[in-house]
Amino acid sequence: MMSSHLICNLTRQATKTSARTLLYPPCYTSPAVSLLSSSRWLSSEDTTTTSGDVKIGKIKFFDIGKGYGFIQSDDMPQEVFLHAGEVKKVDVPGELFNIRLKPGMRVQFEVRHDDKGQIRAHSVTSEGGKMIRPFGDNYLELFERSRKAEFGQKVFDIMNSVTDQSEMESMIVKTFEEIKEKIVNHKEKVNKIIAAYDAEESN
Repeated sequence: MMSSHLICNLTRQATKTSARTLLYPPCYTSPAVSLLSSSRWLSSEDTTTTSGDVKIGKIKFFDIGKGYGFIQSDDMPQEVFLHAGEVKKVDVPGELFNIRLKPGMRVQFEVRHDDKGQIRAHSVTSEGGKMIRPFGDNYLELFERSRKAEFGQKVFDIMNSVTDQSEMESMIVKTFEEIKEKIVNHKEKVNKIIAAYDAEESN
């Protein structure tokens, strides 16, 4: 039987970690791209770029939720439209994920004209041609902290609303098992993806 003192300690320890937004969400399927202001698009009239030219630049803006962004090329006057699906990544069977691109990140890309004459970025990699890795070095640590903070919040809500001691302890144990399963499953998923990138880079 879990004592109320132990429950309080669990809650206190779990809630020491505040929830944080994860740096590199691993599972994301790009939605349809929103309508964009044509003034930000680089048309074929603005440059003499040949379709397929390789360019270097930096990420000006990227919204992973909407699935698009813009690249400021080093040698073109306007921003180049980028769809999330054009970022090169390793194909990991059974796993859906996308790459978060941070403003200022240096990238290499091809420019191609679409059927309306607008120029878009294709085959986006980091500068030098290496694929951009989907997770930061401390991603799993941050993920685990955020789940522990979630556990602390749920334990607080349980203790604040349930008066029966036995029921309270049962609900807390169930919540703990659910959060633990989330952490274990997610770590397996992330490590699988990381292993695929390591293998690709070693080839």
